[in-house]
Amino acid sequence: MRSMTLKMKKVGNGASVLIMVFILMTVQGCVSKKRFLSTQNEKETLSDQLKSEGEINARLLKEKRETEQRLAMEQEKRVQLQQEKELDNQALQAQMQHLEKSLSEKNNKLSELETRLGKTANKSAQLENQLAHSQKTAAEKIQDAEEMLRTQEELIGSLKQEIDDGNIKISKMNDRLSVQIVSKILFPSGSDRVTGEGEAVLKKVSNSLKSIKQNKIQIEGHTDNIPIGPVLAQKFPSNWELSTARATQVVRLLAREEVDPTNMLAAGMAEFAPVASNDTPEGRQQNRRIEIVLIPK
Repeated sequence: MRSMTLKMKKVGNGASVLIMVFILMTVQGCVSKKRFLSTQNEKETLSDQLKSEGEINARLLKEKRETEQRLAMEQEKRVQLQQEKELDNQALQAQMQHLEKSLSEKNNKLSELETRLGKTANKSAQLENQLAHSQKTAAEKIQDAEEMLRTQEELIGSLKQEIDDGNIKISKMNDRLSVQIVSKILFPSGSDRVTGEGEAVLKKVSNSLKSIKQNKIQIEGHTDNIPIGPVLAQKFPSNWELSTARATQVVRLLAREEVDPTNMLAAGMAEFAPVASNDTPEGRQQNRRIEIVLIPK
């Protein structure tokens, strides 16, 4: 019994062990299955996560490529815009250079035109001055001519008798009016003192010379070529002195008759401006004369 009991105990112990083993195996099986299911779930979860992350990575990669493409396109556009900008700048610079050149040419032309205009203005002013001077000169010449003509007519009228007698000759040549008076009716032979007849003649002449304004009155003394005699040479060493003295006396007398003295001058011509030959008495008589000449100022 005791051995049976011991055997039972041994058997019981073995069974217990077996039961324990079985229980452990059962528990372990349950645990493993649970762990398996958990691991499987984790695996599925990880797989889902990996799949999700893969999708995310694919999306991100796609977005990256799209972004890189956009960046590349933007860069290309930027390069193109830069090139267009450079071309525009070059075109603008070329246009600016053209405009500057054109402006410079126009400024040069304007400067040339201003210079030409200035020269034209100066020339025009000169021409106007010349025209004004010519007009003034022409007007003065007309006044001179009118004055001479009036004087000539007055002298001819007042000295008609002397002219007819051949003692006075009135002539006009170009712009000179000449009144030639033979010395015999003005001065005694070899003298510079005016005779009474000469004073009367000069008084007639003075009436026509008082109003002379435009012309100068030149009183010239002339002689023949006969030298001064020894007695007369004490007073007049040569015909120069005699002709000058006679011209001076005529100027004094005309001034006394109110002919403007500032408008007269006396000149001794001696025998060096004859109007006739000195080879005949008649020619020498014509050369001995007082000549009153109106000349333009």
